[in-house]
Amino acid sequence: MKVLEICPYEPPASGWTMRLKLLRRLIRERGGVCEVLDIGPSRRLVRPECIPVMDARDYLAKLTSFARRGFTFHCHINGEYFRGLLLALAALIICWLFRNPRLVTFHAGTTQPFLEGWRKYALYPLFRIIFGLADAVICNSETVRSGLAPLAHPSKTFPIPAFSKQYLDYKKVQLDAGLERFIESRAPMVSTYLCFRDGFFVDVLADALPYLVERWPNLGLVIVGTGDGRADFESAMEARRLAGHVFLAGDLPHDHFMTLLSKSAVHIRTHIRDGVSATVLEALSLRIPVVASENGIRPQSVIAYRADDPSHLAERAHWTLGHRAQVVEAIAAPDVADTAAMEVDLISGARCSKLAPQPDVR
Repeated sequence: MKVLEICPYEPPASGWTMRLKLLRRLIRERGGVCEVLDIGPSRRLVRPECIPVMDARDYLAKLTSFARRGFTFHCHINGEYFRGLLLALAALIICWLFRNPRLVTFHAGTTQPFLEGWRKYALYPLFRIIFGLADAVICNSETVRSGLAPLAHPSKTFPIPAFSKQYLDYKKVQLDAGLERFIESRAPMVSTYLCFRDGFFVDVLADALPYLVERWPNLGLVIVGTGDGRADFESAMEARRLAGHVFLAGDLPHDHFMTLLSKSAVHIRTHIRDGVSATVLEALSLRIPVVASENGIRPQSVIAYRADDPSHLAERAHWTLGHRAQVVEAIAAPDVADTAAMEVDLISGARCSKLAPQPDVR
């Protein structure tokens, strides 16, 4: 196998990067070659673990070079990053011209702006072309596969959950001294992973926090993640005199994040377009209660709330904290398969033209 992964690469850290690192490791363990072309915010950084992209001309030149050498292209997209769709389209066209295998992974759920209103008609053609150029389309659940049926033919769409058994392989580590002090001084301690941007309903979380602190005066909230809106959130917390109840941890390595998660009384997930979230499954696997926005495909053990309703979030989180032992007892640990190996098998199958057709769900 010779595979070029085309995807944003950290920083900032993300579930995409976690999956990418795992795929690359497995491909190399099988004797293959796997390179990562970074098209994210850090694309101009020169690093040994990925290939930088300086500008549009450099991007096209590198795509052509890899295609000429017979690489399989694996593009990663979602329903929000429009420039990412255009970059994927360019990659797929070039790879198609060289008659090399092409795969697309759709990292999102069925609650997407492009599936609603005028965007549906504006973006449908672009998605149909992208999925049409791909030999295989990977999504994270059967529900998403059904939702994509008008855009990607089900016979070449493969539901492979992003969560894999390797995600649970971690060692407990010593957290940053400031974070450790915060955790020791606050109880209950609630954690969340988010990006400070649209789609993560940061304002809803901010509006729910005063209600929770009123009922749990020593409550602490640890937020993992970064984004352009971080300063605005900090200002909002200062204005509400809640800054002492919040610790902004920034990006954390996997071992650190899992250690933090294991210390949490509750994990909150605010994103609604994430599909089957790896952080939700990680928390449930550790038997940590999860309060998450309802997106239609949350696991059965999740305590769901209306994504845009701060009072509902606060109410559900308050109830979960008050009945934590009962909630923990009722958690059904998710089935954890080696889905990364399944995906590498699919990539290998694309090279060998042995993709098994999927049943038509339309």
